[in-house]
Amino acid sequence: MRLLSRNWSFATFFTLLYALLLAWFMQHHELWFDETEPWLLALYSNSYTELLQNKVYEGHPNLWYSLLFIVTRFTHDLLALQATQFIFAMGFVLVFLRYAPFHWLLRLLFCFGYYGLFEYGTISRLYALELFTTFLICALYPKRFSHWYLFLLVLVLNSQTHLFGLFFSCALGLLLFSEAFSFWKEAPDQPIISPLKKWLGLGIWVAGCLYSLYSMIRPSEGELVMLNLRSVTRPWQAFFPIPHFFVDFWNSYILTPTLLGYACEAILSVTIVTFVLRCFLPVKRLFLPLIGLFVLLTLFFAFKYMGSIRHYGHYFVFTLTFGWLLSYYQDTSALAQISFKRLQKLLLLATFIQFGVGIYAVATDIRHPFHPAKRTAAYLKAKVPSTDLIVLENDIILSSIVAYYGKPILYLPTLTPSTFFQPDSPEENELTLYQLLNWAKALAQKENKRVVLVSSQNIDLNWYPYPVKLLSRFEEPNITHHFFYLYQVDPNPFPKADFVAGTPQSDLRANPIK
Repeated sequence: MRLLSRNWSFATFFTLLYALLLAWFMQHHELWFDETEPWLLALYSNSYTELLQNKVYEGHPNLWYSLLFIVTRFTHDLLALQATQFIFAMGFVLVFLRYAPFHWLLRLLFCFGYYGLFEYGTISRLYALELFTTFLICALYPKRFSHWYLFLLVLVLNSQTHLFGLFFSCALGLLLFSEAFSFWKEAPDQPIISPLKKWLGLGIWVAGCLYSLYSMIRPSEGELVMLNLRSVTRPWQAFFPIPHFFVDFWNSYILTPTLLGYACEAILSVTIVTFVLRCFLPVKRLFLPLIGLFVLLTLFFAFKYMGSIRHYGHYFVFTLTFGWLLSYYQDTSALAQISFKRLQKLLLLATFIQFGVGIYAVATDIRHPFHPAKRTAAYLKAKVPSTDLIVLENDIILSSIVAYYGKPILYLPTLTPSTFFQPDSPEENELTLYQLLNWAKALAQKENKRVVLVSSQNIDLNWYPYPVKLLSRFEEPNITHHFFYLYQVDPNPFPKADFVAGTPQSDLRANPIK
């Protein structure tokens, strides 16, 4: 009881400290379009059925979107998105600090490091929800047979969080039912459950995983195939996410992207993966599903999506969680005990590096904007009269401006109010920058109003024959390396006075026509 009390005191104290730091850091973090897109989908869907229809291009399961749909029925305040993220971030930290079997320093370094505090903490994506359910699975693992349906429920919920949550749920489900049906001999937790519970549980788990897969399939999914040989270099970056130390450090890597750099990354990755897998050899029931998870991740990065650090960080997350499971088998094998100690040394080194990178990431997020959407929206609210028409050049990168602005903004290429990204126009029909200005000019003349074009690209106005004013530019160095520009297009139909046949007079004076 003393140990239990001490563990709870330790977990509660540092979870509260984590909560205070996270709340402060979130005040400085500007949301970007990957964070606000699920919020916009939930906010501007009039029914749950409409939400499911609107999110068909997202490539994610429904759980995060469903939670945000419930939240947006009560409030339209964008802070509620960060509050939802905050709750699940606190949840995975509390579970990890209380139940993870690792050294107390390793637990703290992970929670207050790059992944725990920045990538899966400060940034409001669905990964905190995924980690929360993943860590619950690990905590419940010793009682998976005595709490059969509870364990299955968490498995199914985990599969609804993310594709990688589905991977983990599939791996743990296969492990669970291989033990339940006595595939493994000399099981440390011999299952005593009825055949009915086994088969019913199998049906629940399979149905949950299949529904998760169905909810992620996008239109023309089979056409979205690529080849990325760099996938073999990902694991080392997951363990040691050391970036270039610039303002736009995010998703950069310390090794130079050259042939020699790639070779070094591949060698490091193979070495780390080999060491990790050797640690699990004494417990084959963990060794095989972990290989399966690594293979699934590599195939995904090789043929479907190149990924960013939040994605291939799952090489580390899966190693961490399977190390957690390995601790339960230490009493069954002296080799398992030795392997757990060896693995914990690698994890301790990795989390130490991650802690340092996390300090740099959070400090940079405080000193510099993460994304310019918040400041752009604030300018539009304060400086642009309500009589002007505001239009967007891009409904992906600029969608976060809509979230901060608080109401839909006209998407110029389709002349429809933009709320969330809807990929319904072929890329070959995209407008050039000068075509966008022409459309903005035509719209200004038709409505007899000034049009403010919000663009993610800098347009050279010297070669545009009609008067356009650059209202403001948001080019302050930021972490995502996006810049926004506001152009004012007047309804004046006459070209610039100093243009002759579309050529600036300044150029004519410098190069007179002979």
